Amino acid sequence: MKRVTGIGGIFFKAKDPAAQQAWYREHLGIDVLDWGGAAFSWADADGKPTGGTTVWSVGAVPDDYYAPSTAAFMINYRVADLHGLLAALRAEGCAVLEKVEESSLGKFGWVMDPEFAEKLLWGGKVVGLRVALAAAPAATVRRLVRQAWANKAPGALKVAADTAR
Repeated sequence: MKRVTGIGGIFFKAKDPAAQQAWYREHLGIDVLDWGGAAFSWADADGKPTGGTTVWSVGAVPDDYYAPSTAAFMINYRVADLHGLLAALRAEGCAVLEKVEESSLGKFGWVMDPEFAEKLLWGGKVVGLRVALAAAPAATVRRLVRQAWANKAPGALKVAADTAR
């Protein structure tokens, strides 16, 4: 079974998000947008777009946002078959959380690595998130990302996107 096919997002907690964002902008050249992050479009070895996006975001989040993990980050991996992979990880003795969310944004499941850094597994098509991040005004994207952080759920993006229309 094919497992991870790419990285959908990297999310960092920060006590001072503006300072962190400025550091990444200045020292690493990341084009941090008003909503607190950047969207990196995927390309092949020749630089041609391949139709995927990786979201990178630094935000102010509650201390328990990644609970039960105490990590200051979360990585969202794209996977080919979420339910199949979660079953395989359970069979292999991995710490798989029972929650699975399915929405128009995709399918999301959680697994903890041995160091208990929560990883979010993202299966399915997530066209809505890409479109919202690429096409929405900066204020709307910022609000969507903040609401998703606050609600601890990728489904929050769908709810916020629907109310923004």
